[in-house]
Amino acid sequence: MSKFKVGDKVRIVKEYPGFDEGCLPTVGEVGVVKELFENEYIKVFLDNSNDFWLYEEECLKLVDNDTSPKYTYADVIIDPDDPRVEIGKEYYFGNNPSCLLRSISQLSASEGTLVMKDSAIEAQSSPFMSSENEWFVCLIRKKEPTYEERQAKWCKANNIKIGDKVKILKEFSSKDLLCEFVPDMKDIIGTIGEIKKITYVGIQVYTENKSDWWYWPYDCLEKVDEPEFRVGDFVKEVDGN
Repeated sequence: MSKFKVGDKVRIVKEYPGFDEGCLPTVGEVGVVKELFENEYIKVFLDNSNDFWLYEEECLKLVDNDTSPKYTYADVIIDPDDPRVEIGKEYYFGNNPSCLLRSISQLSASEGTLVMKDSAIEAQSSPFMSSENEWFVCLIRKKEPTYEERQAKWCKANNIKIGDKVKILKEFSSKDLLCEFVPDMKDIIGTIGEIKKITYVGIQVYTENKSDWWYWPYDCLEKVDEPEFRVGDFVKEVDGN
């Protein structure tokens, strides 16, 4: 069964089957799912044209779940003395601002650590050296995902949903978080509770007896997979076999 449904808004992250250089590239474009086929191809109508193309699932990403940081021309750096330029930090590299922004949206940008910058006048054409030992004209410093984006990624990776059981692993510092750790929460570290709500503040988890609840950051929690109940197991236990 497809993970997409008709009407979903999707971003193209890989070209459609049969793409050749004579076709217009579509990676980075956004469209709407119009039809699902038995051969698992998905018909997508692109927003910026009157055309549609067929894609495989791996070519598409739900826009609502696309938590990748967004970049604009304001993020492009061409001056090696810009305060955002720091040796050892992670960047996207390019030789043209518009091409760099496009390649980031298409998930094809050169990326790595900045290992050298040259402010000399003769080096202004390509003042930035990446960890691949290549010189570039401009760069964009990688943005750290927000807490909400990191939590969404964790929830998706662990298939987290309301009603799931989680184990409380540790306490946390309230700095840079919207939820707060209070002394009463120490007593329930190591216990297992049920997820009541998932919000931008954190994940709301019941206490074991459901008499109360607290907000926890996602990295303080571990999903607990409950064993599936099978009638055969119950019969064996009753029979003693």
